[in-house]
Amino acid sequence: MAGVRQIARGVLTGLCAVALVLSGTALGSEPEATPPPVYPVKRVSRAPLLDGILDDPAWEEVSFGVLEWNVDDGTLWTDVTDTEVRFKAVWREDALYLALLIDDDERFVDSEQPERSDRVVLYVTEYFGDAVGRWYTIPLFQSASLEDPDAPFVVWGQEGRTCEIRLDVEAMYAEPPEMGLNLFYMDADTGQPETRLGWVAPSTPYETPQGIFRFFQRLDPSTTLMTTWGRMKSLY
Repeated sequence: MAGVRQIARGVLTGLCAVALVLSGTALGSEPEATPPPVYPVKRVSRAPLLDGILDDPAWEEVSFGVLEWNVDDGTLWTDVTDTEVRFKAVWREDALYLALLIDDDERFVDSEQPERSDRVVLYVTEYFGDAVGRWYTIPLFQSASLEDPDAPFVVWGQEGRTCEIRLDVEAMYAEPPEMGLNLFYMDADTGQPETRLGWVAPSTPYETPQGIFRFFQRLDPSTTLMTTWGRMKSLY
């Protein structure tokens, strides 16, 4: 009888070892979490003039970010002949400035239901990882969001190909000086399912992913010509 018990214990120990190995393999096969993207937001000596034309020196000094994710299926967006959206960001005096360059093969506007038009959508949190954020839905050619008629301030240009946005924030003075943000473009082509592009890779259906906008305090010496440029543009 003792021998039978010893054999049973040996079998049980073996099964437990196999289970641990299998569970370790399964855990090891899970993909690592993708770190959030970080966009460096430079401080400028003069805010860009919001006129829908992306020719201010402020925009020349910073790099494009790309809305590269298909929000619906979590894959990288590759059909740039249909839609391609890029953005830039700078800051000055308690405000974040965004510039969008939107290459869309069809501009769609629904004057009766603007929430169904092509539109830019911002999701903003006070700090990265904050579970509570603000949504701003900006339909094509609208000068403010559907959620708040006073924010953000928006100017469209070039038949909807460009968009400039001012959003009042204080994150540049936080510690660390950063905020959580995601930027979307909803492409509502006529007779086609809506395409939703985003800057940050989707995580779960129940969570809005965030990237990091990191604010830099020091002025870039190359921006010293911006004051002259802004005054010249204001004359026209």
